[in-house]
Amino acid sequence: MYTPTTTGGHALYALDLLSALADADPGRGLAVSLFTCSDLTSRYRPGLYAIHDPLPPMRPRHDFKSSMLWSFYRQWYFLLRERIFVRLISASPRCLAVHFQEYTPWLMPGHFKRLKNAGLRLFCTVHGVYPNRYMDGIPKGVFHKWCRDGWKRCDALFVHTEGLGETLRRFLGEPCPPIFVTPPGISENLPFNKETETPMPAVDARRLLFFGVIRPTKGLHVLLQALRELPECRLTIAGDFKEAAYKKRILEEIAQLPKDQVHLIDRFVDDDEIPGIFARSGLLVLPYTFFFAQSGVLRLAIKYRLPVVTSDIGGPGESIRAWRIGSCVAPDDPKSLAEGIRLMADPDRYQSARDAVEVVRKKLQWKVTAEQTWRAYLSILDAEQP
Repeated sequence: MYTPTTTGGHALYALDLLSALADADPGRGLAVSLFTCSDLTSRYRPGLYAIHDPLPPMRPRHDFKSSMLWSFYRQWYFLLRERIFVRLISASPRCLAVHFQEYTPWLMPGHFKRLKNAGLRLFCTVHGVYPNRYMDGIPKGVFHKWCRDGWKRCDALFVHTEGLGETLRRFLGEPCPPIFVTPPGISENLPFNKETETPMPAVDARRLLFFGVIRPTKGLHVLLQALRELPECRLTIAGDFKEAAYKKRILEEIAQLPKDQVHLIDRFVDDDEIPGIFARSGLLVLPYTFFFAQSGVLRLAIKYRLPVVTSDIGGPGESIRAWRIGSCVAPDDPKSLAEGIRLMADPDRYQSARDAVEVVRKKLQWKVTAEQTWRAYLSILDAEQP
């Protein structure tokens, strides 16, 4: 499994999936391993599978004096990293297949072709059919072509929901590789604390939480506008900004609200801090304006027993409607969002959603995801046998 990112959602996803795959050994002499960067911490090294970490870590943004130097370095770094991977994995006689959790889009078509020519089977999890943010200066059509050409070279693709599978099929057109739907489980590799263990603690639905990386498409500005109509609510924002201009906009929005209405944790949140933040919250809000993926934060809400209000787009909207663990609202619409939050604050509706969260927590298990994933692998690998 190729997951060069060593922190955050991708690293945790790879840890959860690989641990479950290793535990669900299908025999036939098959085993899984991780290919990653050398700065992977001990937290993500469980000892259940082999880890190959020859890739260099990325230098931090503060090492560079200007945005231009940072941008040049990033492009050079991605090219170097992926080239090292392709060179080493192409020469590995024991590797039958590679499962990508991420890859640099502009390198996918050429690199995937080289790997296929080396006799490898290629799998890719498409976490998002369309990106949260496009590359500066690159037309969307060009970016889409890179992704389409790369994914079409794969032997199979994985998505998290049926709806995302249909979106991916439309994006790729025919011919299309097999697409397998493998819903992620609830992570067992993040800590609980006393506040989040059974029995369920009493919480206030008016304590809102916005969690994760902060980009314009996450819709935080929409939530802050909705908050003007919700003086009874308090909001915690926990995550790091990826764009300086958007951060400035958000700070201006916060300044227009009462001082005690918003608590901003403006940084990357370490795994050990997550349980406490969720335990002090009553309702997760996912106000996406554009989203064609599944949300890892939604899985955190389920793990820590929070109902959810989300924009009715992408994987979150599909999942919350199916599981009845919250309410869906129109995207990019502060009034609709405020109405959805008020609806979930109703005690009966809120308790019903919390009960549904408990059901979903027990249903979403990584061992089920692993069994589905192994079946998908074997359906492709067995087809290659004479």
